[in-house]
Amino acid sequence: MDRRVAARAMLGSRATDDDVIGLRRGRERLIAALGEDLGGALLAMPGTPMTAPPIAPIDENDELFRTTNLRAIHYTFLGNLFRMCGLALPSGEDAAGLPTGVQFLAPGGDDDRLLSIGLSVERALAR
Repeated sequence: MDRRVAARAMLGSRATDDDVIGLRRGRERLIAALGEDLGGALLAMPGTPMTAPPIAPIDENDELFRTTNLRAIHYTFLGNLFRMCGLALPSGEDAAGLPTGVQFLAPGGDDDRLLSIGLSVERALAR
């Protein structure tokens, strides 16, 4: 794991038992509410809010790494937070010719349904 990501993960060690219990309960409420709101629908969003950045500047600058990393994981973080299964498919290229993707999220446990829908989407995009 990158040392900067590991340092960010270690910030969780400051949480008390009460903090963790409260966060888990709140998360479960949010997961249930989103499941009800979706009513069987999928969420569709970009795989990331940006295309791949140049690596050298990120490796050289911890603050640039932090802001770029947090931006890059923005949409996938939502799926993780809400315990969703996800599927990313290529969706084209940006103006610079870099690949872009679309991400589909379904409630946790809907993996087979999500994969089936993904295959249908992939076939439709190939036409």
